[in-house]
Amino acid sequence: MKLIFVLFLLYFNSGVLLSQTYEVSDDPPLLYIFTDKLPKFNYDGGLDKYVYSNLNWKSNVDAIGTVLISFVVDKKGNVKNIKIEKSLGEECDGAAYSVFESMPQWEPGEKDLRNVDVLMYFPIKFVIKGKWFV
Repeated sequence: MKLIFVLFLLYFNSGVLLSQTYEVSDDPPLLYIFTDKLPKFNYDGGLDKYVYSNLNWKSNVDAIGTVLISFVVDKKGNVKNIKIEKSLGEECDGAAYSVFESMPQWEPGEKDLRNVDVLMYFPIKFVIKGKWFV
């Protein structure tokens, strides 16, 4: 009797499991570092020129060092998930973040002939000498 009950439960439960539907996505949630084609920033002079010509900070800040920024260029070429990986202080970090936050679209990266999200890093070197710097 117990065997019949167990078999009945197994049959009943397997029917429930088989009747459930799952949506399968063609795009798994992957973030690439290495791709077949890296994202491309189309700006006359390149990314360095864009970043350094768009940095704004207070004139009385003294700073020597590097802010390391990480960001994602998504499948549509938008810059998102901007993070300060290495800080140099509030003023420099804020200036670096603002440049990437207002950045125009990129050409997205590709993997296996499909656009993919790509994680990228960019170091911004600061050598700012204010009036108190000796």
